[in-house]
Amino acid sequence: MIHVDLQLSTDAIKDIALYEIDKHLRSNGRSLGDFPPMPIPTASVSVVSSNVLMMEETNYDRSTLIEQHKALTISLTEEQSAIYKTIMEACYNGGGGVFFVNGFGGTGKTFVWNTLTAAIRSRGDIVLAGMLSFRRA
Repeated sequence: MIHVDLQLSTDAIKDIALYEIDKHLRSNGRSLGDFPPMPIPTASVSVVSSNVLMMEETNYDRSTLIEQHKALTISLTEEQSAIYKTIMEACYNGGGGVFFVNGFGGTGKTFVWNTLTAAIRSRGDIVLAGMLSFRRA
């Protein structure tokens, strides 16, 4: 895996934060311009923030992930395999969906998560941590 160390200035971080706030406001029919004297993000920040996120989420060694995925899938239990297949089918057959995997500690929820992320990322697609939010790159 290639690691990119991004050094951002305080102004760049402020611009990215303002851009994200403005993006949320716009989804609700408002903008930072509606709240003077709030500063407005620079025009270039939206391009930079999108590119940084895309770069981070597609910067994986896919051949390593393919091998990891093979090893993980072999070790899935029958129940874990059913969960894995259901979610993968929803991701790649256009069905979509919301899935909640619940169980006691030690039942393999993280193992299923790792298997799913290895499968999806090995195809060059994007997984956002914290929830399985699938998007084709």
